[in-house]
Amino acid sequence: ISDTSLSILILISDISLSILISDTSLSILILIFDILIFLFSCPVMEMEFVGKIIKLLIENHRKNRAIETLEIRKELSLGITEASRLLHMTQEFLQHLGLEVVGISPTRVVPIDETKKLFLRKLVIPTSKKARNIPTLQEKQLFTILSAVQLENNRLHEEKLREIEKCKYFLKVDLTSFLTSLKTLGYLISNKDQEVTFWSLGWRFYVEYADSFDIFEYFSTEKV
Repeated sequence: ISDTSLSILILISDISLSILISDTSLSILILIFDILIFLFSCPVMEMEFVGKIIKLLIENHRKNRAIETLEIRKELSLGITEASRLLHMTQEFLQHLGLEVVGISPTRVVPIDETKKLFLRKLVIPTSKKARNIPTLQEKQLFTILSAVQLENNRLHEEKLREIEKCKYFLKVDLTSFLTSLKTLGYLISNKDQEVTFWSLGWRFYVEYADSFDIFEYFSTEKV
């Protein structure tokens, strides 16, 4: 394996292994084996570009922002056709890691060839749409807010926050600041209508939860 491919392997393994659902030794061995097969099957130059694209995706994910395809093209001096081909190679490689690149729009996930912005997420298996255990307080707070927005037909009036503040998950929490932080992360957006603030679901909700997690099922089956 070339030095370039090896450095890519080290980079991706170091950053991505913690994101995988399973961390058993066998799963990791299978993962590394799959990656090595992929690396050997690709020209070194193409793998350099794949590695650089993944690096850009990860850097922007850490900043909680989507990256524009135009930004990738400019950064790597790629044409439209070449960028599309390399993005699909990147997608194939990431799937070995249990990850995927998705195109985003304000209200849904779109194919990567039909979008101007991309984001990195865990690989979604369509048949796995099932409520799962959400153990942390922060996650319970997040899903409480997202559910409240959905119950209000994606238009949560700021007056409703007084009711949410009574929830045990938000004791001693500045709810306005909390919602602002969710807006910064992309989970919510806010709009003003006649000086009244309304909260709606943001692009990141659709990327991470809309097609892989049923919020209402979670609250109906889990003891929260």
